[in-house]
Amino acid sequence: MKFLEKVKKVKLKEIEQRKKKFPLEKLKKGITKANHSFRKTIKGKNKVSLIAEFKKSSPSRGKINQKASLKEFISLYNEYADCISILTEEKYFSGKLDFLKQARRYTKKPILRKDFILDEYQVYEARAYGADAVLLIAGFVSEKKLKELVKITGSLGMDALVEADSAFGLKKAIASGSKLIGINNRNLNTLKENFLHTEKLLKGISAKKRKELIIVSESAIDSQKQIESLKGKVDAVLVGTGIMSYPVPKVKLRELTGKTLVKVCGITNKKDAQNAVRLGADVIGLNFYKKSPRFVSVKQAGEIANSVRGKVLVAGVFVNETKTKVNSIVKQAGLDIVQFSGTEKPSYVKGFSFPIIKAVHIKDKKSVSVAKNFDCEMIMVDSFVKGEFGGTGKPINPKLVNKTKISQNLVFSGGLNPKNVAGIILEFNPLMVDVCSGIEKEAGRKSFSKMKSFISNVRGVEK
Repeated sequence: MKFLEKVKKVKLKEIEQRKKKFPLEKLKKGITKANHSFRKTIKGKNKVSLIAEFKKSSPSRGKINQKASLKEFISLYNEYADCISILTEEKYFSGKLDFLKQARRYTKKPILRKDFILDEYQVYEARAYGADAVLLIAGFVSEKKLKELVKITGSLGMDALVEADSAFGLKKAIASGSKLIGINNRNLNTLKENFLHTEKLLKGISAKKRKELIIVSESAIDSQKQIESLKGKVDAVLVGTGIMSYPVPKVKLRELTGKTLVKVCGITNKKDAQNAVRLGADVIGLNFYKKSPRFVSVKQAGEIANSVRGKVLVAGVFVNETKTKVNSIVKQAGLDIVQFSGTEKPSYVKGFSFPIIKAVHIKDKKSVSVAKNFDCEMIMVDSFVKGEFGGTGKPINPKLVNKTKISQNLVFSGGLNPKNVAGIILEFNPLMVDVCSGIEKEAGRKSFSKMKSFISNVRGVEK
């Protein structure tokens, strides 16, 4: 049986039970109209808006974040997202209808009820619990019913985000009368994802019709690079799993909203790590290269990592180490990311199960060209000093860095300090900036004032 068919059986029983417990006429009493704030919040922005979703599990991923605090996530979404999506479906997504009411206590941002809606009762229910919009799935109900539900939604001052996962469904969604259309990159029957699906379906919408619509891309989105590729093509993206499953959701939200991440590298003690968190760093780096003056043992690394766990991403820096030892240290110290700063080959970098930063040392204009050979999430450009592997304080000549030759996310390192970091961000717009010696009072010991100045100058560029 196809997934949507299974869901429909469950929902029909559920709705009947709800109607008996609390009849529609009783539900309608006391409902006040919304003001279409969901669509207005997305419309006309010179950016791709973010709809951040709260969901604890899904049919495709199973348990995502069962212990997630709704209050904590909504507070984060209130700071970074334009709109908020709440999963209320219980059986497959561990949602609750009451999540809508709870979320409203912590935010004034527009809220979408995301569920499998096939009856008007659910629309009235959504509004009664504080939703400003509902998700309607084109392939879940007949065309006649879809139009009826869109009309009822509008009568309550709410917006209907009508979602499709196929060309046929997209035509049906547009014909529903809603101007807010979602393109799901997930096939709702097989549950397979394809990020390129949005652009494929967009080709079926004429330029004239496109101007009338607000388009939201959904599913298979978990990076700012993907969002950037959709700029000028869609008006918003809906992201749930990419945020909810991330080790530090705030860092993922900062990335998704185009903020430059800050990595403070060469941390050797808990005090510096905690100060980095306090000042707003996103990542700390622990160095496992024994020849480095910033080397830490696995035991030290574990203690430092545990002192800031969940507040910042913890990266391990390795130089020409064996794969076995890297995997062992990652597990023992509880690292989130690994950085390879030696002369590791592309074949070596393949096969690891965690995100990887590969450092490329810039000697001349040809140096950056090797980046294309590496299958990893991020490429770090760092300065070249013969026999050294980072932390030298020597700046890179910016003219030697051709960003167009790097398909991965760019991390900029090499001689960064509070005075030059803003200029680097304005010129290269990197995903992350990495600082080490530029904020030290001595090797392995950070200066609080320099660290504060560096992070403050990074954040100043964002405003």
